[in-house]
Order: sequence, then structure tokens, then C-alpha cells
Amino acid sequence: MKYQKTFSILVAIALLFSICSIVPEGALAQPAFGIAIRTNKPKGCVEDGELKKEPLEFYIIHDPENPSSNSPASINIREKPSTTSAVVHVASSGNPVIIFQQVVIDNYCWLKVDVTSVSKNDPTSYITVRGWVRGDFVIPSQNI
Repeated sequence: MKYQKTFSILVAIALLFSICSIVPEGALAQPAFGIAIRTNKPKGCVEDGELKKEPLEFYIIHDPENPSSNSPASINIREKPSTTSAVVHVASSGNPVIIFQQVVIDNYCWLKVDVTSVSKNDPTSYITVRGWVRGDFVIPSQNI
């Protein structure tokens, strides 16, 4: 009887391992004791410890789908951290940003940034706009 109970426990453990191995990446696995465990980290986050000390400089807007500098991509800067929020500015790839805050929504980090761009009204001057951008559209400037 003792061996049958041990065998049953081993079979249950093997079954759990096989079930957990087919959970898609990014999904939340539910272990037997009912606590959700994130299987991957949110996309586009910056180092939170550094951000808590001071705003992060030396970052730029970047579209990973359009890395060419010949035709810079347009990236929406939004009023709130959501794709349904109003667009307050449209930045181009290469525009510098300063990061002030980040929040995680739907497995993406949204970054509160100041974006500096050339003024549309006066191409000899610059404007700075504060808003939210998804973190996967921001990279350190030394990565280009």
C-alpha cells in the first residue's frame, strides 16, 4: 500500500510537469496550490531600480519593425498609458526621450517620457512634449 501511494504521487508529479511544459510562453501557469506565476516578463521595461533614483536619459524612440533611418517611423505619444488614449504628439524614430515613470498594462511596460522633436512651425527650434509610449518603442541611444 505504501508503495502504491508513492507511485501515485510520482505519477501526479510527472503529469503536472507534462501539463506545465505545454503552457504557451507568456501565459500564467496555475500550480497545484493556486498561486499564479508569470512565465515571462513584460515587454519594454527599463531597469526599475535605476528609474526610482532619477529620470533616465540617453534613450530614443525606435520602431523595431522599421529600423531603417532612411524613412523614420512615426510613433504615437499618448495622453495616458493605453492605445485607446488620445495622441498628444507623433514622434519620429531617433527622437530623444527622458523616462520618468513606467507602468505595466497587458504585459507591456508603458513609459512616461519627455520627447524632444523639431517644431513643425519653426524648423530651427525644438519642442518637448510629455506623454506615454509603449516601452518596446524606446531603446538606449547606444543601441543604434
